[in-house]
Amino acid sequence: WDHLLMHCDLGTLQPGQSTEVRMEMLAIGVQERSTTNTVAVQASEPDLAPASNTNSTSILVQARADLQIHAAPPKWSVNEKTLTYLIEVQNLGPSAADYSILKGALQAGTRLVSAKLEPGRECQVEPDNTIACDLLYIESGETASLTLIISVEAGLAPQDQAEVFLRSLQAVSKILDP
Repeated sequence: WDHLLMHCDLGTLQPGQSTEVRMEMLAIGVQERSTTNTVAVQASEPDLAPASNTNSTSILVQARADLQIHAAPPKWSVNEKTLTYLIEVQNLGPSAADYSILKGALQAGTRLVSAKLEPGRECQVEPDNTIACDLLYIESGETASLTLIISVEAGLAPQDQAEVFLRSLQAVSKILDP
């Protein structure tokens, strides 16, 4: 990424005339860091003040990821008294989402029976009765999928429990999510 050059032909500029060139760049797959951009102009004619032909500025490259949760209504198993959730966390990018976690609050009378995720990813129940699923690293454009099975005590309305749990879901990452 060092020393990439871009050439712009500005045409003919008359004495005293100026023009503006605006560039917007999207940093994909880079780490947050500060970098310096340098701009230089030159003409085919001799220049009386060549020292004024360059300008440099430092910019901060920020990693950003847009995590979105997609979850269909869960399936209720009357026999097992369980709700089965199919949940996807999609990273719309442009950067990878490092240290990604999906969280959801278990209500009183419910408990996590099982969690099925991709290898290396896992879920656990925190002391505050929150499910925390470590999704690790989600590349830009990638989707992390998981299946959660949650039991519901007799006497509780499964549809109410399902709605409360789905509303509590949050996907967070170390990377800024605007």
